[in-house]
Amino acid sequence: KLSFAFGNGQTMVNVSNFHGVASFVVLFICSCAYLRRVPRLRPVIDHKTNGPLSIIHKAALVGMRLPNIMALACLALAAYTLAS
Repeated sequence: KLSFAFGNGQTMVNVSNFHGVASFVVLFICSCAYLRRVPRLRPVIDHKTNGPLSIIHKAALVGMRLPNIMALACLALAAYTLAS
């Protein structure tokens, strides 16, 4: 069981099942794509194309190039969360 705590520990992401992993990946990709659109942060994200921080650049590219698929993934996760 793997959990990530952000901030003061109030927000937790449980990645022990598929729903937790899918929601973490979708939210990470959407957040990176949003941060890439911020003019002051774009050079920072685009500069890191190699190394361990390149995952942010790659996630931002996925979010920018496949916005329709990411929107459908967000809607599917929202529907699943509301149904369960």
